[in-house]
Amino acid sequence: MKSSFTSARWNNFFANDYSPLEWTSVKISISSIVCFFSIYILYHRSTQPFPSGICNYINCAYVATDAIRLPVSVLLVLLSLMYISEVQMIFSTLLLFVLAVLIFSLDESNGNPAENGILALVFLAQFSAYLQNRFNAQSNLSKNRMQFSAQFFAAAYTLSAISKLHVSGFAWFTDDAPKFALEVMRVFNSVYVTNGLNEYSHKGLSVASFIIAHPLFTKLILGGSLLLELCAFSLMLNKKTAFVYSFLLLAFHAGIFYTLNIFFPTITLPLIVFFINPLYWLLSGAGYVYATFVTPKVS
Repeated sequence: MKSSFTSARWNNFFANDYSPLEWTSVKISISSIVCFFSIYILYHRSTQPFPSGICNYINCAYVATDAIRLPVSVLLVLLSLMYISEVQMIFSTLLLFVLAVLIFSLDESNGNPAENGILALVFLAQFSAYLQNRFNAQSNLSKNRMQFSAQFFAAAYTLSAISKLHVSGFAWFTDDAPKFALEVMRVFNSVYVTNGLNEYSHKGLSVASFIIAHPLFTKLILGGSLLLELCAFSLMLNKKTAFVYSFLLLAFHAGIFYTLNIFFPTITLPLIVFFINPLYWLLSGAGYVYATFVTPKVS
């Protein structure tokens, strides 16, 4: 019984389309992530000392003033509930996109290059899918609202690789590989200077020494990471390929965190949500337990 359930869920997850449970799980997860980070920013950022993005043209800090941040937070929660409940999706996704751009731009205007933009673009992608369906009822809405979002992830990684090749060419992982040790030392020492934590200085020295002592291994790792980013279009091939490739990208981010102490939760968390979807598996398991052990058997 258990194996047949697992097999069925596994086959459903890798089908060409997306089930209502998959879509609901994604909506709950993404809206929760956006609300958490947005409300945190609203209550921890009140100025924009280094205007970035849209904050170059408008005062984004206005949404984080004492009189406005609470209404904006409530609006975010209400829009998220509308989004999860599939109510006025064109309206709710568009407003969530606008608010996310405004709030995340405020965060980046405080010197936090958190790469939050992809979270906002998810709502723009889904807005496009629902708008297309409004004018073309024959469009595959259940697939497009997920695939349009996935395209932004593929584009973000691929463009990152193209940027590296454009600036440095293949020297980025051949000639420049030994210099990576300097970048490691710079990052860890900046944390040490800021927080006074000796372990960061020691870890930076340890990682940098390893890089210098193993130049060929470093070149292979950097070259592999570049190839991984360049081939991120694999996320668009099919659900099974995307599932496997997402784990490779998570390993890539784990390597960045270990060597450079840099972590981008607003990229890695949506990556997990869209391509692994742990809430779907949790809800599926809960449904199986309920049906097996709670629902009365009919004799």
